[in-house]
Amino acid sequence: MLRSYLDDYQALSEMFGLLRNAYEHGPYVDRELTAKTRALLQKHTEGRDFELPGAIYDLGAEEIVALQTGDTSATTKVLNLAKVFGDLVEEKGREQPFLLPIGERAEALVKEWQDRRLSTEDALEAFLQLAQDYVDADAERSEMEVDANTFAIYTALKPAKADVSAGDAVELDALFHEHPDYDWNEAQGSRLRAALYKRLLTMVGKDNFIHVANTLLRLRRT
Repeated sequence: MLRSYLDDYQALSEMFGLLRNAYEHGPYVDRELTAKTRALLQKHTEGRDFELPGAIYDLGAEEIVALQTGDTSATTKVLNLAKVFGDLVEEKGREQPFLLPIGERAEALVKEWQDRRLSTEDALEAFLQLAQDYVDADAERSEMEVDANTFAIYTALKPAKADVSAGDAVELDALFHEHPDYDWNEAQGSRLRAALYKRLLTMVGKDNFIHVANTLLRLRRT
C-alpha cells in the first residue's frame, strides 16, 4: 500500500531522525507507529548518522572558534551546543561533577530558547559564553590544588558569588564530609541542608542561598 510513497516516506523519516537527534525532547510519537517506522527504515532506507551540519563532539578553544567562524545558521549552532553540553554531562559528569551546574545552565538556556523567551542570536551568544566558561573552568581545575568535589562546589558558587575563593569551597566541602550519608540518611540530610543554609546565607545572600544549596546537594560526589 505504501509502495508508491516510499521515497517521500524515506525523506520524512530522515527529517524526523535529524530533528530527534537535534532536540533532546522530541515530540511524542505513538509506540506502534514508531515500531512500523523503524521496520520500514531498516528495510527501505540507507543507514546514516543524522548529524547536524558542522557537528562538534567536544568543547575546547578550537571548537569554539570553529563554531564562531562556521557558515552554518545560528539555529544549527545553538542545537549543536545544546547537544554537546548534554553529551558532556552524561559522559563526564560522574568524574567531573563541576559539569553539573554548567549543564543545568545549558538546559535552562535551551528551555528559554524553545519557549521563545530568548532569541536565537541571544541564545547563541549565551551558549558561546557558557562554552568559554567551561573551557576556562577546565583550565582552572588543572591549576587549583583541590579535589573534584571541592572544585565542583567552587564552580557552583561562582554564578552567585563573584569573589568566590577556593577557601569558600573547601569550607562547604567540609560540611559534606561531616554528613557522609546525607544522600540516604534523612537525619543527616536535614542537618547538612541546615548547615548549608546557615553558611550560604552570609556567603551568597538571602536571595540566592536556597538555590545554591539545592544545586550543591544535587552535585555528584566522587
